[in-house]
Amino acid sequence: MIAAPVDGLRVRRGTHAIIFAIAFITSTGTFTGIGVAREVGASVPVVLPMVMLVLVALLSCTAEVNRERRGDFALMRLRGWSSLRITAAVLAEPALSLTGGCVAGLVAGVGMLPFLARAWLPDGTSASVGVWPFAAVLVELALVAAAMAAQVVPVLRRPMTEQISATERPREAGVVSTFGFVLVFFGSVVGVYQAWADPGANWVVHATSCLLGLAAGMLAPWLVRGAGAWQGAGRRDAVAPHLAASRILRSSGVGQPLMVLVAAATVSCVALGGVLIVNQWAGDAGRIANGAPVFMRYQGTPQQALDATRAADPDGQWALAGATVFDDDRPESRRVYLDTSRYEDVVGGFLDTTAAREGSHAVDELRETSQGLPERPVMSNGRWTMRVAVNESFTRLAELTFRLNYVGDRGADVAFIEIAVPPGQSRTKSVRITGCDDRCLIRSLDVEEGRPCAQVTKDLCGRPKLTLDQVEAGGVDLTSQPWVLEGAAPGAAGAGPDATDAVAESGTLNLIPGRLEVRPARRGQSTLMPPTELLALPVLAAGEVDWGQTPEVKTPGGDHRPAELVGTYAALPVAGAGGVLADLATALSDSSPAVPAAQALILARDDIPADVMSALAAAGAEEPVMPDEQSSNISAAAGTAGVQVGWVVAVCSLMVGLLTSLVYIARLRRAHAQEEAVLRLLLVPTPTRAAANRREVWTLAFASAVVTCAAGYLAVVALLTRAELVDVPANQPALESPIGSTSLLTAIALVTLGCTLAVIAGGFLARHVRHDEASPASLREGTVTP
Repeated sequence: MIAAPVDGLRVRRGTHAIIFAIAFITSTGTFTGIGVAREVGASVPVVLPMVMLVLVALLSCTAEVNRERRGDFALMRLRGWSSLRITAAVLAEPALSLTGGCVAGLVAGVGMLPFLARAWLPDGTSASVGVWPFAAVLVELALVAAAMAAQVVPVLRRPMTEQISATERPREAGVVSTFGFVLVFFGSVVGVYQAWADPGANWVVHATSCLLGLAAGMLAPWLVRGAGAWQGAGRRDAVAPHLAASRILRSSGVGQPLMVLVAAATVSCVALGGVLIVNQWAGDAGRIANGAPVFMRYQGTPQQALDATRAADPDGQWALAGATVFDDDRPESRRVYLDTSRYEDVVGGFLDTTAAREGSHAVDELRETSQGLPERPVMSNGRWTMRVAVNESFTRLAELTFRLNYVGDRGADVAFIEIAVPPGQSRTKSVRITGCDDRCLIRSLDVEEGRPCAQVTKDLCGRPKLTLDQVEAGGVDLTSQPWVLEGAAPGAAGAGPDATDAVAESGTLNLIPGRLEVRPARRGQSTLMPPTELLALPVLAAGEVDWGQTPEVKTPGGDHRPAELVGTYAALPVAGAGGVLADLATALSDSSPAVPAAQALILARDDIPADVMSALAAAGAEEPVMPDEQSSNISAAAGTAGVQVGWVVAVCSLMVGLLTSLVYIARLRRAHAQEEAVLRLLLVPTPTRAAANRREVWTLAFASAVVTCAAGYLAVVALLTRAELVDVPANQPALESPIGSTSLLTAIALVTLGCTLAVIAGGFLARHVRHDEASPASLREGTVTP
């Protein structure tokens, strides 16, 4: 009972070795792929195209085994064997090689899983051998067994004359074959449509990649015959082209291996495309998050980081300071500040290959805009003197409070002057200003009179008209500076109402050379501020920033500044795809001390001198962070480990396609040996026969290359353009379209080249027969046995 299958394995050891290898590769790939995918919660159907391809490949291989055994099956029927006994004989041989390959593959998968887990999974994560990988391999084995069992039907129903014939004639496609072809093409169209309609359905993408490959593989023989007809048309006088064309047109043995090879190449292109797109995205996202070749956090304030870089690198060639404040994931809450004066020398074209290319180039425009801001008055330590006069028509004592808000050495600070002025008179008072050892920038001047008005008395609540003819603070004459009223409507500044009238809600302001005329608002207080163009902070933006009614941005100290939007871009250095970027020195010039959430940082070149690095480390710079580390963190957050299974799918699919092609070489060699014997009998010269062989092989190679390249690229574009391969974290760049991707085109070219070389090698191997194998004398026996 067992001896017969074992003898069959020995006689047809070449074909069964290929079946064993395909089963081994598939079970190993399925086990490891499912094991890794389950650990990271990725899409388990990532191995689905490989399983579908293996079903087709193993069916082709077992069909070839049954073709070789058709004489044995005819003898069984002549001896009166029952259908059940013939079925057991048909399935015994492939079942042994298939089961052995699966068992060996499971053992290899158990051994390989820890190595792949260490390579692809985040640090500290290990892939355990669970139930799911074993279950997946068993399901796959059951599907293959069911498909192989279906091949018993043609063995039992094939006419006896065909089974005992020495030469197998091509059979017309039956209803089942035609239905299968239509189903593959229809399924491909529906799969592509569903992949675009529902980008999150990754199982559709995986399944459709195999269907598209099979559809392209079905078209490959038509292209081969078309190429053969073209090269043989009108060239009846040339023996070699005509002979090659006639061989191609009546060839029936290349369709099945070429279909499997093209399908394997298409599956590999889609699997590799997903891996390359995700890896490139992670690499680019890491470069953007790093901002420069070297990223270092700084133990100190942003101002200290700015001072440290300028002290360690006076020429600004190697390092620049920065700061980040990431309050939450909203783009307007993610703020990045960089020393733009050094950006070009330090960063340069580091981000030119990423989505932040345009945003990185715009930093130079941000620098020019920041440096072109109008200069604001700068105070020094000294006295603040106020001389105030009240109009005569005012009916009571004006109790005035002035607050001068400024930013100095201690950050935001304020000075007070309280003074009482009778109607029609003037008073002078001064106080000392401190905290301006370096410089102080004036933010605003608050003018307050009396108490706020109650609702019942607001119509009787008049405010005095104040004349400020001497306002000097720290060496700055404030009467000569431009001022606007905070919250005033356009045109509110000007001649105000009389003292007995109710004043406007924002008050009034007249700017007269040498003096200021102010009437406080009805609520009792008005604020004089520099014009917006003096306070504006130029910024670059990325993402959908909610600016509100008045665009504002915060400084590192959390102070609100009017935002002057220089440009909006897809991504910005360090900020990513959501946030705002401003010049650090400009933001610090008018900012309170940095909030605790502000993280100072230093960006540097990768060739920074050791002495500069040592000086920065001594000043408080932490260990350098490279883009690869940032990429690993982003990849872990996005769960890209599951996509890396595409390497397993691509490699296993290609190997399955190549192994399936080897099964048909023996049959092709027998057919070619018989043709060679006939041509030698007809005295066709050896150079002519060799030229015909070369033309035939090169035609097959050309057709397979065209179909493989076109099918691979179209499948990648159709399936991966909208596919959600990973969960992109907030404010990270989106996955780039595969169209025009250099790395992806290179991968498709390499897969196409590999398949083309396989076709060329297999073609010449099938046509390489010894002189005695193609002897005309062998034709007397009705067949040629290599």
